[in-house]
Amino acid sequence: MATRPFLLSVTLCGIKNIEKPITIDFYKNKGLRNFNSLNDKVRVIYGPNGSGKTAIMTAMFIAKQVLCNTNSMLGYDQTFFDNTINLKLKQFDIVMEFATLSRENEDDNAKVENICRYEFTIAQHLSSYSIIHEKFSQCKGGNRNGNFETVFETQTGQLLSLKGVSDQMFTRLKEQSANTILKTSFFVFLSLFNQSLIDNHEHALEVDDSIGYLSHFAKLMNVSLELEDIHFECLSSFMDNQAETCLPKPSDNKFKYEYVVRKDDYHNFEHFVASQAKFIQIFKPELKQILIDRLEDKDVFRCHEILDYGTYKIDNNFESTGIKKLMDLYIKLRACSKGSIIFIDEMDANISGVYLQRLVEYFNQFGEGQLCFTTHALDPMYPLCDKSKSIYFLGANNEVTPWVKNGHYKPFILYPTGMIPGIEFSLDVTDFIKVFA
Repeated sequence: MATRPFLLSVTLCGIKNIEKPITIDFYKNKGLRNFNSLNDKVRVIYGPNGSGKTAIMTAMFIAKQVLCNTNSMLGYDQTFFDNTINLKLKQFDIVMEFATLSRENEDDNAKVENICRYEFTIAQHLSSYSIIHEKFSQCKGGNRNGNFETVFETQTGQLLSLKGVSDQMFTRLKEQSANTILKTSFFVFLSLFNQSLIDNHEHALEVDDSIGYLSHFAKLMNVSLELEDIHFECLSSFMDNQAETCLPKPSDNKFKYEYVVRKDDYHNFEHFVASQAKFIQIFKPELKQILIDRLEDKDVFRCHEILDYGTYKIDNNFESTGIKKLMDLYIKLRACSKGSIIFIDEMDANISGVYLQRLVEYFNQFGEGQLCFTTHALDPMYPLCDKSKSIYFLGANNEVTPWVKNGHYKPFILYPTGMIPGIEFSLDVTDFIKVFA
């Protein structure tokens, strides 16, 4: 019986200009008994410049790193947090709820097995930003108001509880994780600890099954955010029978657009490149194919993509910025089509409005995963305007307004005319005279 996670909601506070808790719901119904994700696969976030759209994406980026990155950003990049955590609150909180879904057969409706809640707080501790609280809990069945049982919890570098282990193992984990989990999440520490047991030929750690649910959720969540001064190592997988969980591993050499591919995964990489070429051909029909220039390096291939236009060929490193962004966008969208949970900041920076509208229509109807993105383009509103809570507006004072269908009113008319609560575009063409005159 296959299981997969479905993100239900995110509540966050204390990131950049967000000074009070805001919530984005990814499933419009409170009840989960008759779960149906149709029309809940896409979320689009709108708002004026500086309203907090990128802050939400940054929050999800941090959550991804806390859950997956063994080289903790908290350990070496305090400057990032100095400029990201809200200066007034000096504390960042996030709570993510997701359901674990199962179905006996592919044609059956999904059934909610569990609801999981993962939360953490990053704040100043001993003169540097640290994870001062982390908690993972779950509730059996599909009642979001049910009793959540704590799976593990930490506070200021100390393990408070861990479900499913012996007292002896709990003491060992508490001693070895002390203070380490200020800079690295306990969830990551637990994974590394378990691997060390295996490497030392000890029995693998037996923990509560729900830890596996969190691991699956963490792998499927990815965030696209322009942070050029931060580099994290990601693994790549091009297996067709599973969702891509991360972007390809970046190269250390001067070529930014280089894929490091395991030799036993090369056939799947070829299939990936062929599909990527079909995607680019939608926007640039003159492209004939994408060739692979590979260099053998021990047990991997270092691969460059060469775009073949028939009369000439060009290395992707020297392609136009627009094409390179489209090729990068394809990686995320392909993962989303296969079940990943993808967040993209300013998606309209990569693609024109007409194409963006068609992509939204596709993922809302046929996508296997979840797609959430920010944009200034109005085009995505058209296919989503009849689907309640698929569009979110961020206004003044961190006011969040989900779009709910209301008679003949349309968001693409109300939004630019300043009719959404908290968003007043009191702008006239004459306002620019005093700027440029």
